[in-house]
Amino acid sequence: MFYVSIFSNARTGFIALKKCGGPTLRTTVLAAAIAVTGAEAIATDEEAMSDLSGTWAVTEIAYAEIPEEAVVTIDVADGVMKGRAACGTYRAVLNIKGDHLHKGEIERSDNDDCEIEMEEAKSNFLRILEVVDRFEVGADGGLTLLAQERPMIRATPREGD
Repeated sequence: MFYVSIFSNARTGFIALKKCGGPTLRTTVLAAAIAVTGAEAIATDEEAMSDLSGTWAVTEIAYAEIPEEAVVTIDVADGVMKGRAACGTYRAVLNIKGDHLHKGEIERSDNDDCEIEMEEAKSNFLRILEVVDRFEVGADGGLTLLAQERPMIRATPREGD
């Protein structure tokens, strides 16, 4: 199985092609999509996607612990990253090459009844998530998302998932 997404840019969107067939079909589909959109192709590394797949509970955002009552999660499956961001949700198409992350535009859904502390946790998480560009899964099973080689988001595998 081979995953690929084609980005024209963050504002105009992308075309996502999943589970493309053999090399001839894959090449034909990519050539046609690039010709139509003028886009750059980014192939997803399945082994790396497998390392990142699952549900993670965020424990730290930009060197600070999140409020105890805030639920912040990262759920990665089938080339999509989504989850809870304290008092809202988010979703983005995700492409991985080695340990590097490439995300489409992050779609957000907000809760209007958000307390200040929860709103800050949500805003901080989504702002940092926009800039992360690499990930590491440690020997302890913990996930670290990095921005320019700095650890910015830390998470643990979510229990029961």
